[in-house]
Amino acid sequence: MDDDNEVPSSNKNNQNKTKNVVVTIIVMIGLFIGIGVWYNDTHYNSTFQNNFMNGCEGQGGSASGCACAYGVLQSEYSYSEAKAINADPNSPNGQALASSVSSQCGSSQ
Repeated sequence: MDDDNEVPSSNKNNQNKTKNVVVTIIVMIGLFIGIGVWYNDTHYNSTFQNNFMNGCEGQGGSASGCACAYGVLQSEYSYSEAKAINADPNSPNGQALASSVSSQCGSSQ
């Protein structure tokens, strides 16, 4: 066997350690990105709030009435339910929200 072509075992160990560190870093980055995407898809955020407020005020709601409606939405529905209500305001949940908003925010609209 030709000993000149063999990599010393300490170099192999260092290469393996480097590969393991790189793989670990890549996995951690992927995990953080995945958590961020999941969180943004499942939790209320400022973009959704701004869109809700703009849409509500654009339909003639007052700032205080729309803020109250957003508070009712946030307290009674999960973010995924809120997105579904936003997509179809005439759905059963949309109608229930309208009733809740009317009873809880009636004077601030």
